[in-house]
Amino acid sequence: MIDGFFSDGRGSRRMPSTLQLAGGQATVLDAAGRALISAPLADTRISSRLASTPRSFRFAGGEQFVTSDNAAVDALLRQPDSRWGLLQRLESNYLAVIVCVAIVWGAAFLLARYCVPWAADQMARQMSPEMAARMGQGALRLTDGVLFRPSALPRERQLQLRKQLQGVLERYGGPAAKLHFRRFRRGPMPNAFALPDGSIVLTDTLVKLALHENEILAVVCHEIGHVQHRHLLRQSLRASAFGALIFLATGEASAAIVSLPTVLVALSYRREFEREADQFAIKALIDEGVSPLHLASMLRRLGGLAPREAEDAAREGNEVPGKPRTPAASEGRFFRDLDATDYFSTHPDIHERVLWIEAAAAAPAPELQ
Repeated sequence: MIDGFFSDGRGSRRMPSTLQLAGGQATVLDAAGRALISAPLADTRISSRLASTPRSFRFAGGEQFVTSDNAAVDALLRQPDSRWGLLQRLESNYLAVIVCVAIVWGAAFLLARYCVPWAADQMARQMSPEMAARMGQGALRLTDGVLFRPSALPRERQLQLRKQLQGVLERYGGPAAKLHFRRFRRGPMPNAFALPDGSIVLTDTLVKLALHENEILAVVCHEIGHVQHRHLLRQSLRASAFGALIFLATGEASAAIVSLPTVLVALSYRREFEREADQFAIKALIDEGVSPLHLASMLRRLGGLAPREAEDAAREGNEVPGKPRTPAASEGRFFRDLDATDYFSTHPDIHERVLWIEAAAAAPAPELQ
């Protein structure tokens, strides 16, 4: 029996009482031995032990029994007919707690690293072209309202590029693919991205940054690679699923808890996707009779890297006549900032990608432009 105090939950009055456990039934008795309440121990909420803090037994009707005799409560919970015995022993065993935490974290890692990506990829591959087209139109409307303004490129230049690139878009992106031109609301920034329906958006700054029409073609082929591998759908579904898991695990939906882990996972996925898009672009360019070096040249300019000739000469210890072109701040600053820390970049290290593309272009192939 355990000595303590009982309150009926309807007032602040407490009376001296004792609690006993028999046959899985918890019974509270007053000083005269009369039962004040009796209920299955399984239906009773028992507070965990915290140093010498009093323990409480809360009953379904709001009644409560409180005692300072923690040792007696521990002995009570160790009885064979008590369902709390095993739980209490686990809570007081630090090694068991560490093992359980490790198991939970390991399971969460496997779920986020392998199960979520696999399930999201299967959903993306099963999505119908009609659904992808609707998502593409919706994404363009959303970005137009938040990120972009109409293009300032001359209409003749837009028509020229559409005519030059439409065949590539239809062959690789699909019949619904179109070429869109936009400019960022916050200022000049060279960029391009693909929509789920196969359409490509190019910013005015990227078009002006290109020194050759084939460099624009190379960027378009890279973005079509994202479409072919359904990267946008896969990444969106992965990030959404991971955010849902964080919410289910923590019960917290604030931006700090849900958004940050989602962003970090999405960024690490993006590295894999960029390599796949580069591989697709190299093959498509070779099929079109265009050298993949155009893609490498554009990446060098976007990343603020030295031209290939200057880098080769520097590696060999030779002087280079003249000064290598230094990109304008709007051309290189944003991408250099992204590449400052390789893991947290939205793209793999640009220098690494350039070297890989140049090596692939050096392989024997048909005569290229």
